[in-house]
Amino acid sequence: MTSRRTHALIAAGLALLLALPASGHEPAEEPVLEPGTYLSHTVLHQGTLAAGEWNNTTLAWGGTPLRSWWFLLFSGRVEGDGHLEAMVVHDTETVHAWTWEPSGEDRVVFRLEETAFHELRLHNPGPGNATYRMFYDNTCDCTSKVALMQESPLWFNYNVTAPGKVGLDFAVVPFTGPPPLEDPPALGDVRVEATVATWKGGSDAWPEGFHVVRTYETTFRGLTQEYGTFGSDFEADRAGTYYILVTLRHESDEAWRFQVRPVVDLPEDKEAPAAGVMALLASLLLVAVASRRPAPP
Repeated sequence: MTSRRTHALIAAGLALLLALPASGHEPAEEPVLEPGTYLSHTVLHQGTLAAGEWNNTTLAWGGTPLRSWWFLLFSGRVEGDGHLEAMVVHDTETVHAWTWEPSGEDRVVFRLEETAFHELRLHNPGPGNATYRMFYDNTCDCTSKVALMQESPLWFNYNVTAPGKVGLDFAVVPFTGPPPLEDPPALGDVRVEATVATWKGGSDAWPEGFHVVRTYETTFRGLTQEYGTFGSDFEADRAGTYYILVTLRHESDEAWRFQVRPVVDLPEDKEAPAAGVMALLASLLLVAVASRRPAPP
């Protein structure tokens, strides 16, 4: 039977191991931008550009750099006589460039190669004015996101460590504001589409560059005073990152916003090596401690 002393040594050894730095250097502090100096994900960005005018905006994640493995999705609408030339730039390098025509909702998907602050540059080449409303989103396992426009695609991703069934449910909560409207406009039907996919590698295009695992569609009616839920469980045939694109569409007044809250239940990895590795390290530490004990008199 293992003694209390052994348990105490193992606990102390694990504490020491966990306290050890990963390298001989302290991690560098990440730069943080001041609020109001950058555009974060799922925040509405809108304005009007005259012919020849530019708008340059820094992109950041809560004031910190965007990550190299993230996919970005830009969704927006342009109105007026002109169109917009858009590009995302890192330093002097153009990461992705596209054109927004005044032809309804449009979306663009691409993957980042560098962990850094990026800049969104919008240019109206003319001849007339161009009014834009847009936002961007990045893949993450966020606890909730807000749909801002009448057509709002939102990115989620989850790292599945073992094959098996993934339980995935979403709650859709309507609200107005801030501040909340005392007499909100009527809310019509809300259509929701969810697509679960894995990235094939290579092309960033959606959905061509992805392997679609499952799609789900539903329509909510009468959500004004309550929330709606829908499930999109899927079978993960292998470990890896699974991306979920949730798109909300409605034709009601854009005073309405929708909070989307995912609840995910991931399969357990029964062969995870972490516990075994820690036990081995603890055993080696015990051997080292024992070998350093003074010989009995």
